[in-house]
Amino acid sequence: MNDPTRRAELFALLIGIDYYRGNQLSDGVRYAPLRGCVNDIAGVEKFLRARLQLDDAHIFKLTATDAGIAALEPPEKTPTRKNIIAAFDTVTNQARAGDQIYIHYAGHGGRAATVFPELKGADGLDESIVPMDIDAPDGNYVRDLEMATLLQRMVDKALVVFFALDACHSGGATRGNPNARVRTAQNQQIDYAPRPLDNRVGTPQELQAQWRAARAAQTRGVQAISGWLPEPNGYVLLAACRANELASEDEFDGKAHGALTFWLLDALQNLTPETTYAQLHQRLVGKVHTRFVSQTPQLEGEMTRRVFGSERLAARPSLYVLAYDAATKQARINVGQAGLAEVGATLALYPNDARDFSAVQARLALAQLIELGASDSLATVTEIFDAAKPPDAGSQALVLNTGRLDLIRRVAWVTRDDLAPTIPQADALRALADALTAAQARHAQNGEMCWVEHAAENSSPDYQVAVNARGEYEIGDAVGTPFPNMLPPLRCAEPDAAAETLRRLEHLARYHAILALENNDQISPLADKLVAQILLPPPTWQRGNKIDFAACAPLSAQAALPLDAFAILRLVNTSRFVLNFAVLDLAPDWSVTQFLPGENQAMATLEPGRMLYQFFRARLPDGIASGAETFKIIATTEAGNFRWLELGALGMGPRGTRGAQAPRTALDVLLASVAFPASRGAPIARAANQAWTTTQIQFTMRR
Repeated sequence: MNDPTRRAELFALLIGIDYYRGNQLSDGVRYAPLRGCVNDIAGVEKFLRARLQLDDAHIFKLTATDAGIAALEPPEKTPTRKNIIAAFDTVTNQARAGDQIYIHYAGHGGRAATVFPELKGADGLDESIVPMDIDAPDGNYVRDLEMATLLQRMVDKALVVFFALDACHSGGATRGNPNARVRTAQNQQIDYAPRPLDNRVGTPQELQAQWRAARAAQTRGVQAISGWLPEPNGYVLLAACRANELASEDEFDGKAHGALTFWLLDALQNLTPETTYAQLHQRLVGKVHTRFVSQTPQLEGEMTRRVFGSERLAARPSLYVLAYDAATKQARINVGQAGLAEVGATLALYPNDARDFSAVQARLALAQLIELGASDSLATVTEIFDAAKPPDAGSQALVLNTGRLDLIRRVAWVTRDDLAPTIPQADALRALADALTAAQARHAQNGEMCWVEHAAENSSPDYQVAVNARGEYEIGDAVGTPFPNMLPPLRCAEPDAAAETLRRLEHLARYHAILALENNDQISPLADKLVAQILLPPPTWQRGNKIDFAACAPLSAQAALPLDAFAILRLVNTSRFVLNFAVLDLAPDWSVTQFLPGENQAMATLEPGRMLYQFFRARLPDGIASGAETFKIIATTEAGNFRWLELGALGMGPRGTRGAQAPRTALDVLLASVAFPASRGAPIARAANQAWTTTQIQFTMRR
């Protein structure tokens, strides 16, 4: 039984492998010696002992120092397959419910022909960490199914797990440093040698059952960008890079280290009791990108959990500084063309651990975008409020003004001549105009963009607002047709009704901007290369049964999905590029939520020529009988994060549950109609257009 008065302990399992015995396997796959893995483990151990006061009883370490023909360590202290699995078991058995477990692996990653063809298919692959004795006659990897099982045993015991994995899947050459190493087999080789499993972790049946359970428990059925394990449930995984990138090691301060480990230790130096794994990751990505722009560490799992703690803290904005050059006062920030930004956009920069973004006094600096990318851009820091506290990699960013005039929606106040004279519509519309004036002044004072403005006389409005026969504010489209699901109704006589109506107008403007987001560069190599379709399962299909996707029929444009019916989102990448993507769900209650991947990931990957099938169930918010839903898919060849576009249901503001409405207009080229000379951004815009694309699909639902 868990004792609530007992103080949780921290245990560490540290594995570092520089020496790989034999180097070359029988089928030609070669695992070259590494130079920085044991240094990585030494650095992590030093941090744990000095900062967190861990002693020998709480640190379990397996290392293989390269001595040319052997490892320096005694056999019982080396990271063989047997010793690695035994160390996992020892830590799991020794720790008690509520204890923290920190696992750090530095070494080669590998891909091998699966030993579970009934689960992954005849041509499936197992992602693996590579033990020191992989060359032995009975040598084997620690495969993804085994890692998932070992971790799940910890989670089942109510242990709080953080797993840092400084390795990658596919090989290649690093650039710029002849001494650099890649922590994986070279030339993207796959080990096809027959390697029957032993039962050190569990029987094949037990491993497969655990893997299926982990897959079934995923909140979203897509592979995480790191590609190592199913979506972590109950633990945090920090991986060195995306599945299609390299994990490099290089010289840092005169010693070889893995980039992930070196900058992780650097980021941990600024650890506070309020630091979450998401914040730690933001700083880490910025630091890694200062040297390896093609290596993007991936964080998956319970991102909002406090580092080395069990508490979940409030989520933060998903924009942050990737890198900052104090000499030039320039910052690279992970927002760009695919995120509705423009050259000239204004951002407020906050400390990495900031929690209250309404506190203007907490800002470190203001910045303005000067060069636009697809999903990250260059900004000039225009004002630093305290010279002793400049921004840095990992500082959080909040968009104050997107820099785009065509996002601002024009609103007309309409006086109806068919209302009873007892309804004071003139006073109600005057109150609404006063609320807009006050909002514009407030936004201007904070450097923010007001998303709506009053339509000039005789101009074409985007929205119309009138008072209806029930004495309620009524928001309609360009010709006055009322928008559905404006709930609850707002009676003009109620306090703050005008201010709340204005907030609804701004919400609609944000919503429609996301809905209309489109890259209209038809010569882009990604143009029309991402295809989305809604499919219906065969009539005889039962939930839990295997499905033949070829037998699924497309949902017709005229058909509506009944409430609770199952359907399938099919995505196909017909480009020659690996696409990192997110699916935004725009639902009938005017909310915008990231549907894929789940809450613990920023983006997922789709390889060239591959397709993805994702089941979903038709749901409608309470009080709504029918409505249109739109899946907006944004994809980029770069890293990206679009969670900052999320909106709650109408009246809830940013970061909510669901949302949608049929598109009214499409944006022209994303950089058109802005308040800046074309010469400032046009060449950059063309380059950015090559790196992102969108597609969307809409369907209706009914009760």
